[in-house]
Amino acid sequence: MPQLQAAWNWSRAAAHVADGSGAQHERERQQTFDEIETRLRQVTEELAGKQALLHFIVRKDVPRSKALQAFRTAVNLFGKDGGTYKSQRLKSLRSAMRDASRAIPALLMPVGDVASDIPAEPDTFDVVIVDEASQVTIDSTFLLWLAPRAIIVGDDQQCSPGVPPKKLPAYWRMANAYLREMPEHLRQGFGPDSNLYELMSTHLVRVVRLVEHFRCMPEIIGWSSDEFYQGRLLPLRQFGGERLDPLVVVPVDDPEVDGVGTNIRNHGEAARIVEQIQKLIDDPRYQDKSIGVIVMFGADRHTKRLDQLLDERIGHANRKRFNIRVGEPPAFQGDERDIILLSMVVTKKPSPAAKRKDRQRFNVAASRARDQLWLFTSVPDDELGTTDLRRSLLTYMQNPPAKFTMDPRLDQIPADRLAAPFESMLEQHVFGDLRRRDFTVIPQYPIYGRPIDLLVVGDNGQLAVECHSPALPMTPEDIARDIERERELLQSDWQIVRIRESDYLFDPTAALAPLWEQLRLRGIGPTSLRPASRNSAQTWSPINLPDSEDDEQEEPDA
Repeated sequence: MPQLQAAWNWSRAAAHVADGSGAQHERERQQTFDEIETRLRQVTEELAGKQALLHFIVRKDVPRSKALQAFRTAVNLFGKDGGTYKSQRLKSLRSAMRDASRAIPALLMPVGDVASDIPAEPDTFDVVIVDEASQVTIDSTFLLWLAPRAIIVGDDQQCSPGVPPKKLPAYWRMANAYLREMPEHLRQGFGPDSNLYELMSTHLVRVVRLVEHFRCMPEIIGWSSDEFYQGRLLPLRQFGGERLDPLVVVPVDDPEVDGVGTNIRNHGEAARIVEQIQKLIDDPRYQDKSIGVIVMFGADRHTKRLDQLLDERIGHANRKRFNIRVGEPPAFQGDERDIILLSMVVTKKPSPAAKRKDRQRFNVAASRARDQLWLFTSVPDDELGTTDLRRSLLTYMQNPPAKFTMDPRLDQIPADRLAAPFESMLEQHVFGDLRRRDFTVIPQYPIYGRPIDLLVVGDNGQLAVECHSPALPMTPEDIARDIERERELLQSDWQIVRIRESDYLFDPTAALAPLWEQLRLRGIGPTSLRPASRNSAQTWSPINLPDSEDDEQEEPDA
């Protein structure tokens, strides 16, 4: 009888646990969470819109309402291009803009238009946001006068305004004469070679560093991250098994070159690039892709040659359909394309590209492609200097280093006791289950300031696995941070599989079923990582760039 009662109790307890566990319940919980998240996002958007409208209504008095109506009328009169009386109507439009600027909730405009169209009055706006501030010259500091608060967005590793070195001594003389009350080291920030981002970053304590990168495939942004940001950029973009090969190098063995210095024109590279673009637009995989061509070496004639060939062979209709654009790196700053084709242009061993402007140009050029980056080069890597960014980019694309590597010693960890770096036995057991199927697994992978318990990695994607165990109780603050991180990851198409210890102990097969299913759906298979070496025996590593340069002795590349 005692045995019957114990068996009955065990049966009831097992039925209760089975009823509250399993993949179906997990899917239901996730679906409920997604529905609440969607509704919360909708409510937030509605609330923000209504708060902005309320703020606008409260501030809009009769004079402002009249000014806004006058501005609307001026816009309608100007039409698309101003018509026959464009000059007069443009003056009227700008005059109306000055009166209506305080009544308009938000204005989006180039810096030059701000100076001509906005009244020169302090605190005209509540907040001024300056985007791409590294391209905003120092004479635009008046923007800070227009609002009590400013948000400066920029990157000192991207292209900034250039100035001929020979003009700098004249500036230094004037700075010493007119800014002599300012400490000498601060005078440099107000020179013609400086920009608003650098000026503000020197004086502000509150700097927010954005390290999450959502645009490029991990292999594409990996070069910029390691070469210019000390590996701090965290690629969060996810992808599936149908993705394109992210890095492609095309050697050009028969370059036909004319011109010298910055006037060089490489007919061979230009022809191969246009030929490749023709293949891309005929390929079904590229039908919804945008395309850009970036000329790495400052050659205006080479850019014009590419434009000429594209017009002749691709045609205006296809250029418009695929949004094909040609330009040097600064022209693409703030822009992006699905596919970027880089033209190295040079054919003989050039002077090393290692100066500050070179770093900025290469960083911008190599980080504009979302899906695929091509490099057309007429110079083998062994003919480029060891301190040349051309060599660094070329060898990286030929043989990108593995971003995810496993410590082989983890396979030797005993199964009956907890060992570092695992935080629970559940995490350790799930790791063992994955490794027995030969999956590549990274324990405690840091992301958004907190580690993912297990990251399963493959060529076709990544899958986050969180293991919930009573051995690691979570506070409400921990749960809130986890939810916030999950929101960010889901926006980048990440998938998180959660495994609970109670489910795993009760039925390991059922508890792991959602994990195997998600790995199958995302195209992540056992040992699916590419070999460490593909096209070159040379191992890539960042080059040692100089910390500074002497602008006075800066010479054009030969």
